[in-house]
Amino acid sequence: PPRPVYGIIDCEEAVKGFWDTPEGKKKYPLVMQALRDEGYDIPEMKSYDLTDIGNAERFADLYSDELKYFTSKGDWLYWNGKMWVDCTHLEEERYCKEIPKLIKEDAERVADEKLKGKILHWADNSASYPRLRNTLNTARSDKRFAIDITDFLSDTRYFNMQNGVLDTETFEFLPHNRKRMLSKMSNVVYDPDAK
Repeated sequence: PPRPVYGIIDCEEAVKGFWDTPEGKKKYPLVMQALRDEGYDIPEMKSYDLTDIGNAERFADLYSDELKYFTSKGDWLYWNGKMWVDCTHLEEERYCKEIPKLIKEDAERVADEKLKGKILHWADNSASYPRLRNTLNTARSDKRFAIDITDFLSDTRYFNMQNGVLDTETFEFLPHNRKRMLSKMSNVVYDPDAK
C-alpha cells in the first residue's frame, strides 16, 4: 500500500525531525494523533504490559522470524540466512538485550511524566540478567518460537545448497527461505549451466 503523505514528503520523514529535540519527543504522540484525525492511516503504537510476559510478547513480535526454540532439544536456533542453526554464541541473549533499549525508546514517546518514569524504571529492571532470562524462558512457549522435530520434515523435499534450494519434486531452484525450516546444507553450489 502507498505510504501516507504529509505535503510532499511521507509521514515517516515528516516526523523524524521531532526526535531532534526533547520538546519534539513530547509532541510525537500528539502529531501522530493529529495525522490520524486528518484521515492518514497511521497505526497505533502497540503497547506491552510492563511484565515478563509483556517483554516476551515484544521479543516474539520482533524476533520470531530470526529465532526459534527447539522444544525437544531445549535449545534456541537462529536463521543464518541459509538455514536454521543452533545458537552456539548465545545469539538469543544478544537479541534479548535489545528489549530494554526498545522499552526506553517507547518511554520517550510518552507525554505523561509519571507514566514515562514507570516505563523507564521497567526498562532498567528489564536489563538485569534475571529479567533477560525470564523474557527468554517465557518467550520459548510462544507458538511463534516453539518448534519440534516435525517442523523439519520439509528437509526431505528440499536440497539446501550454498546458493539456494532445489525442490526435489519440481526440480525448481529457489532462494533460501526461513519458512522451509531447513537445518542442513550441502557444500554444493548450484550451477544451472553445468553439464
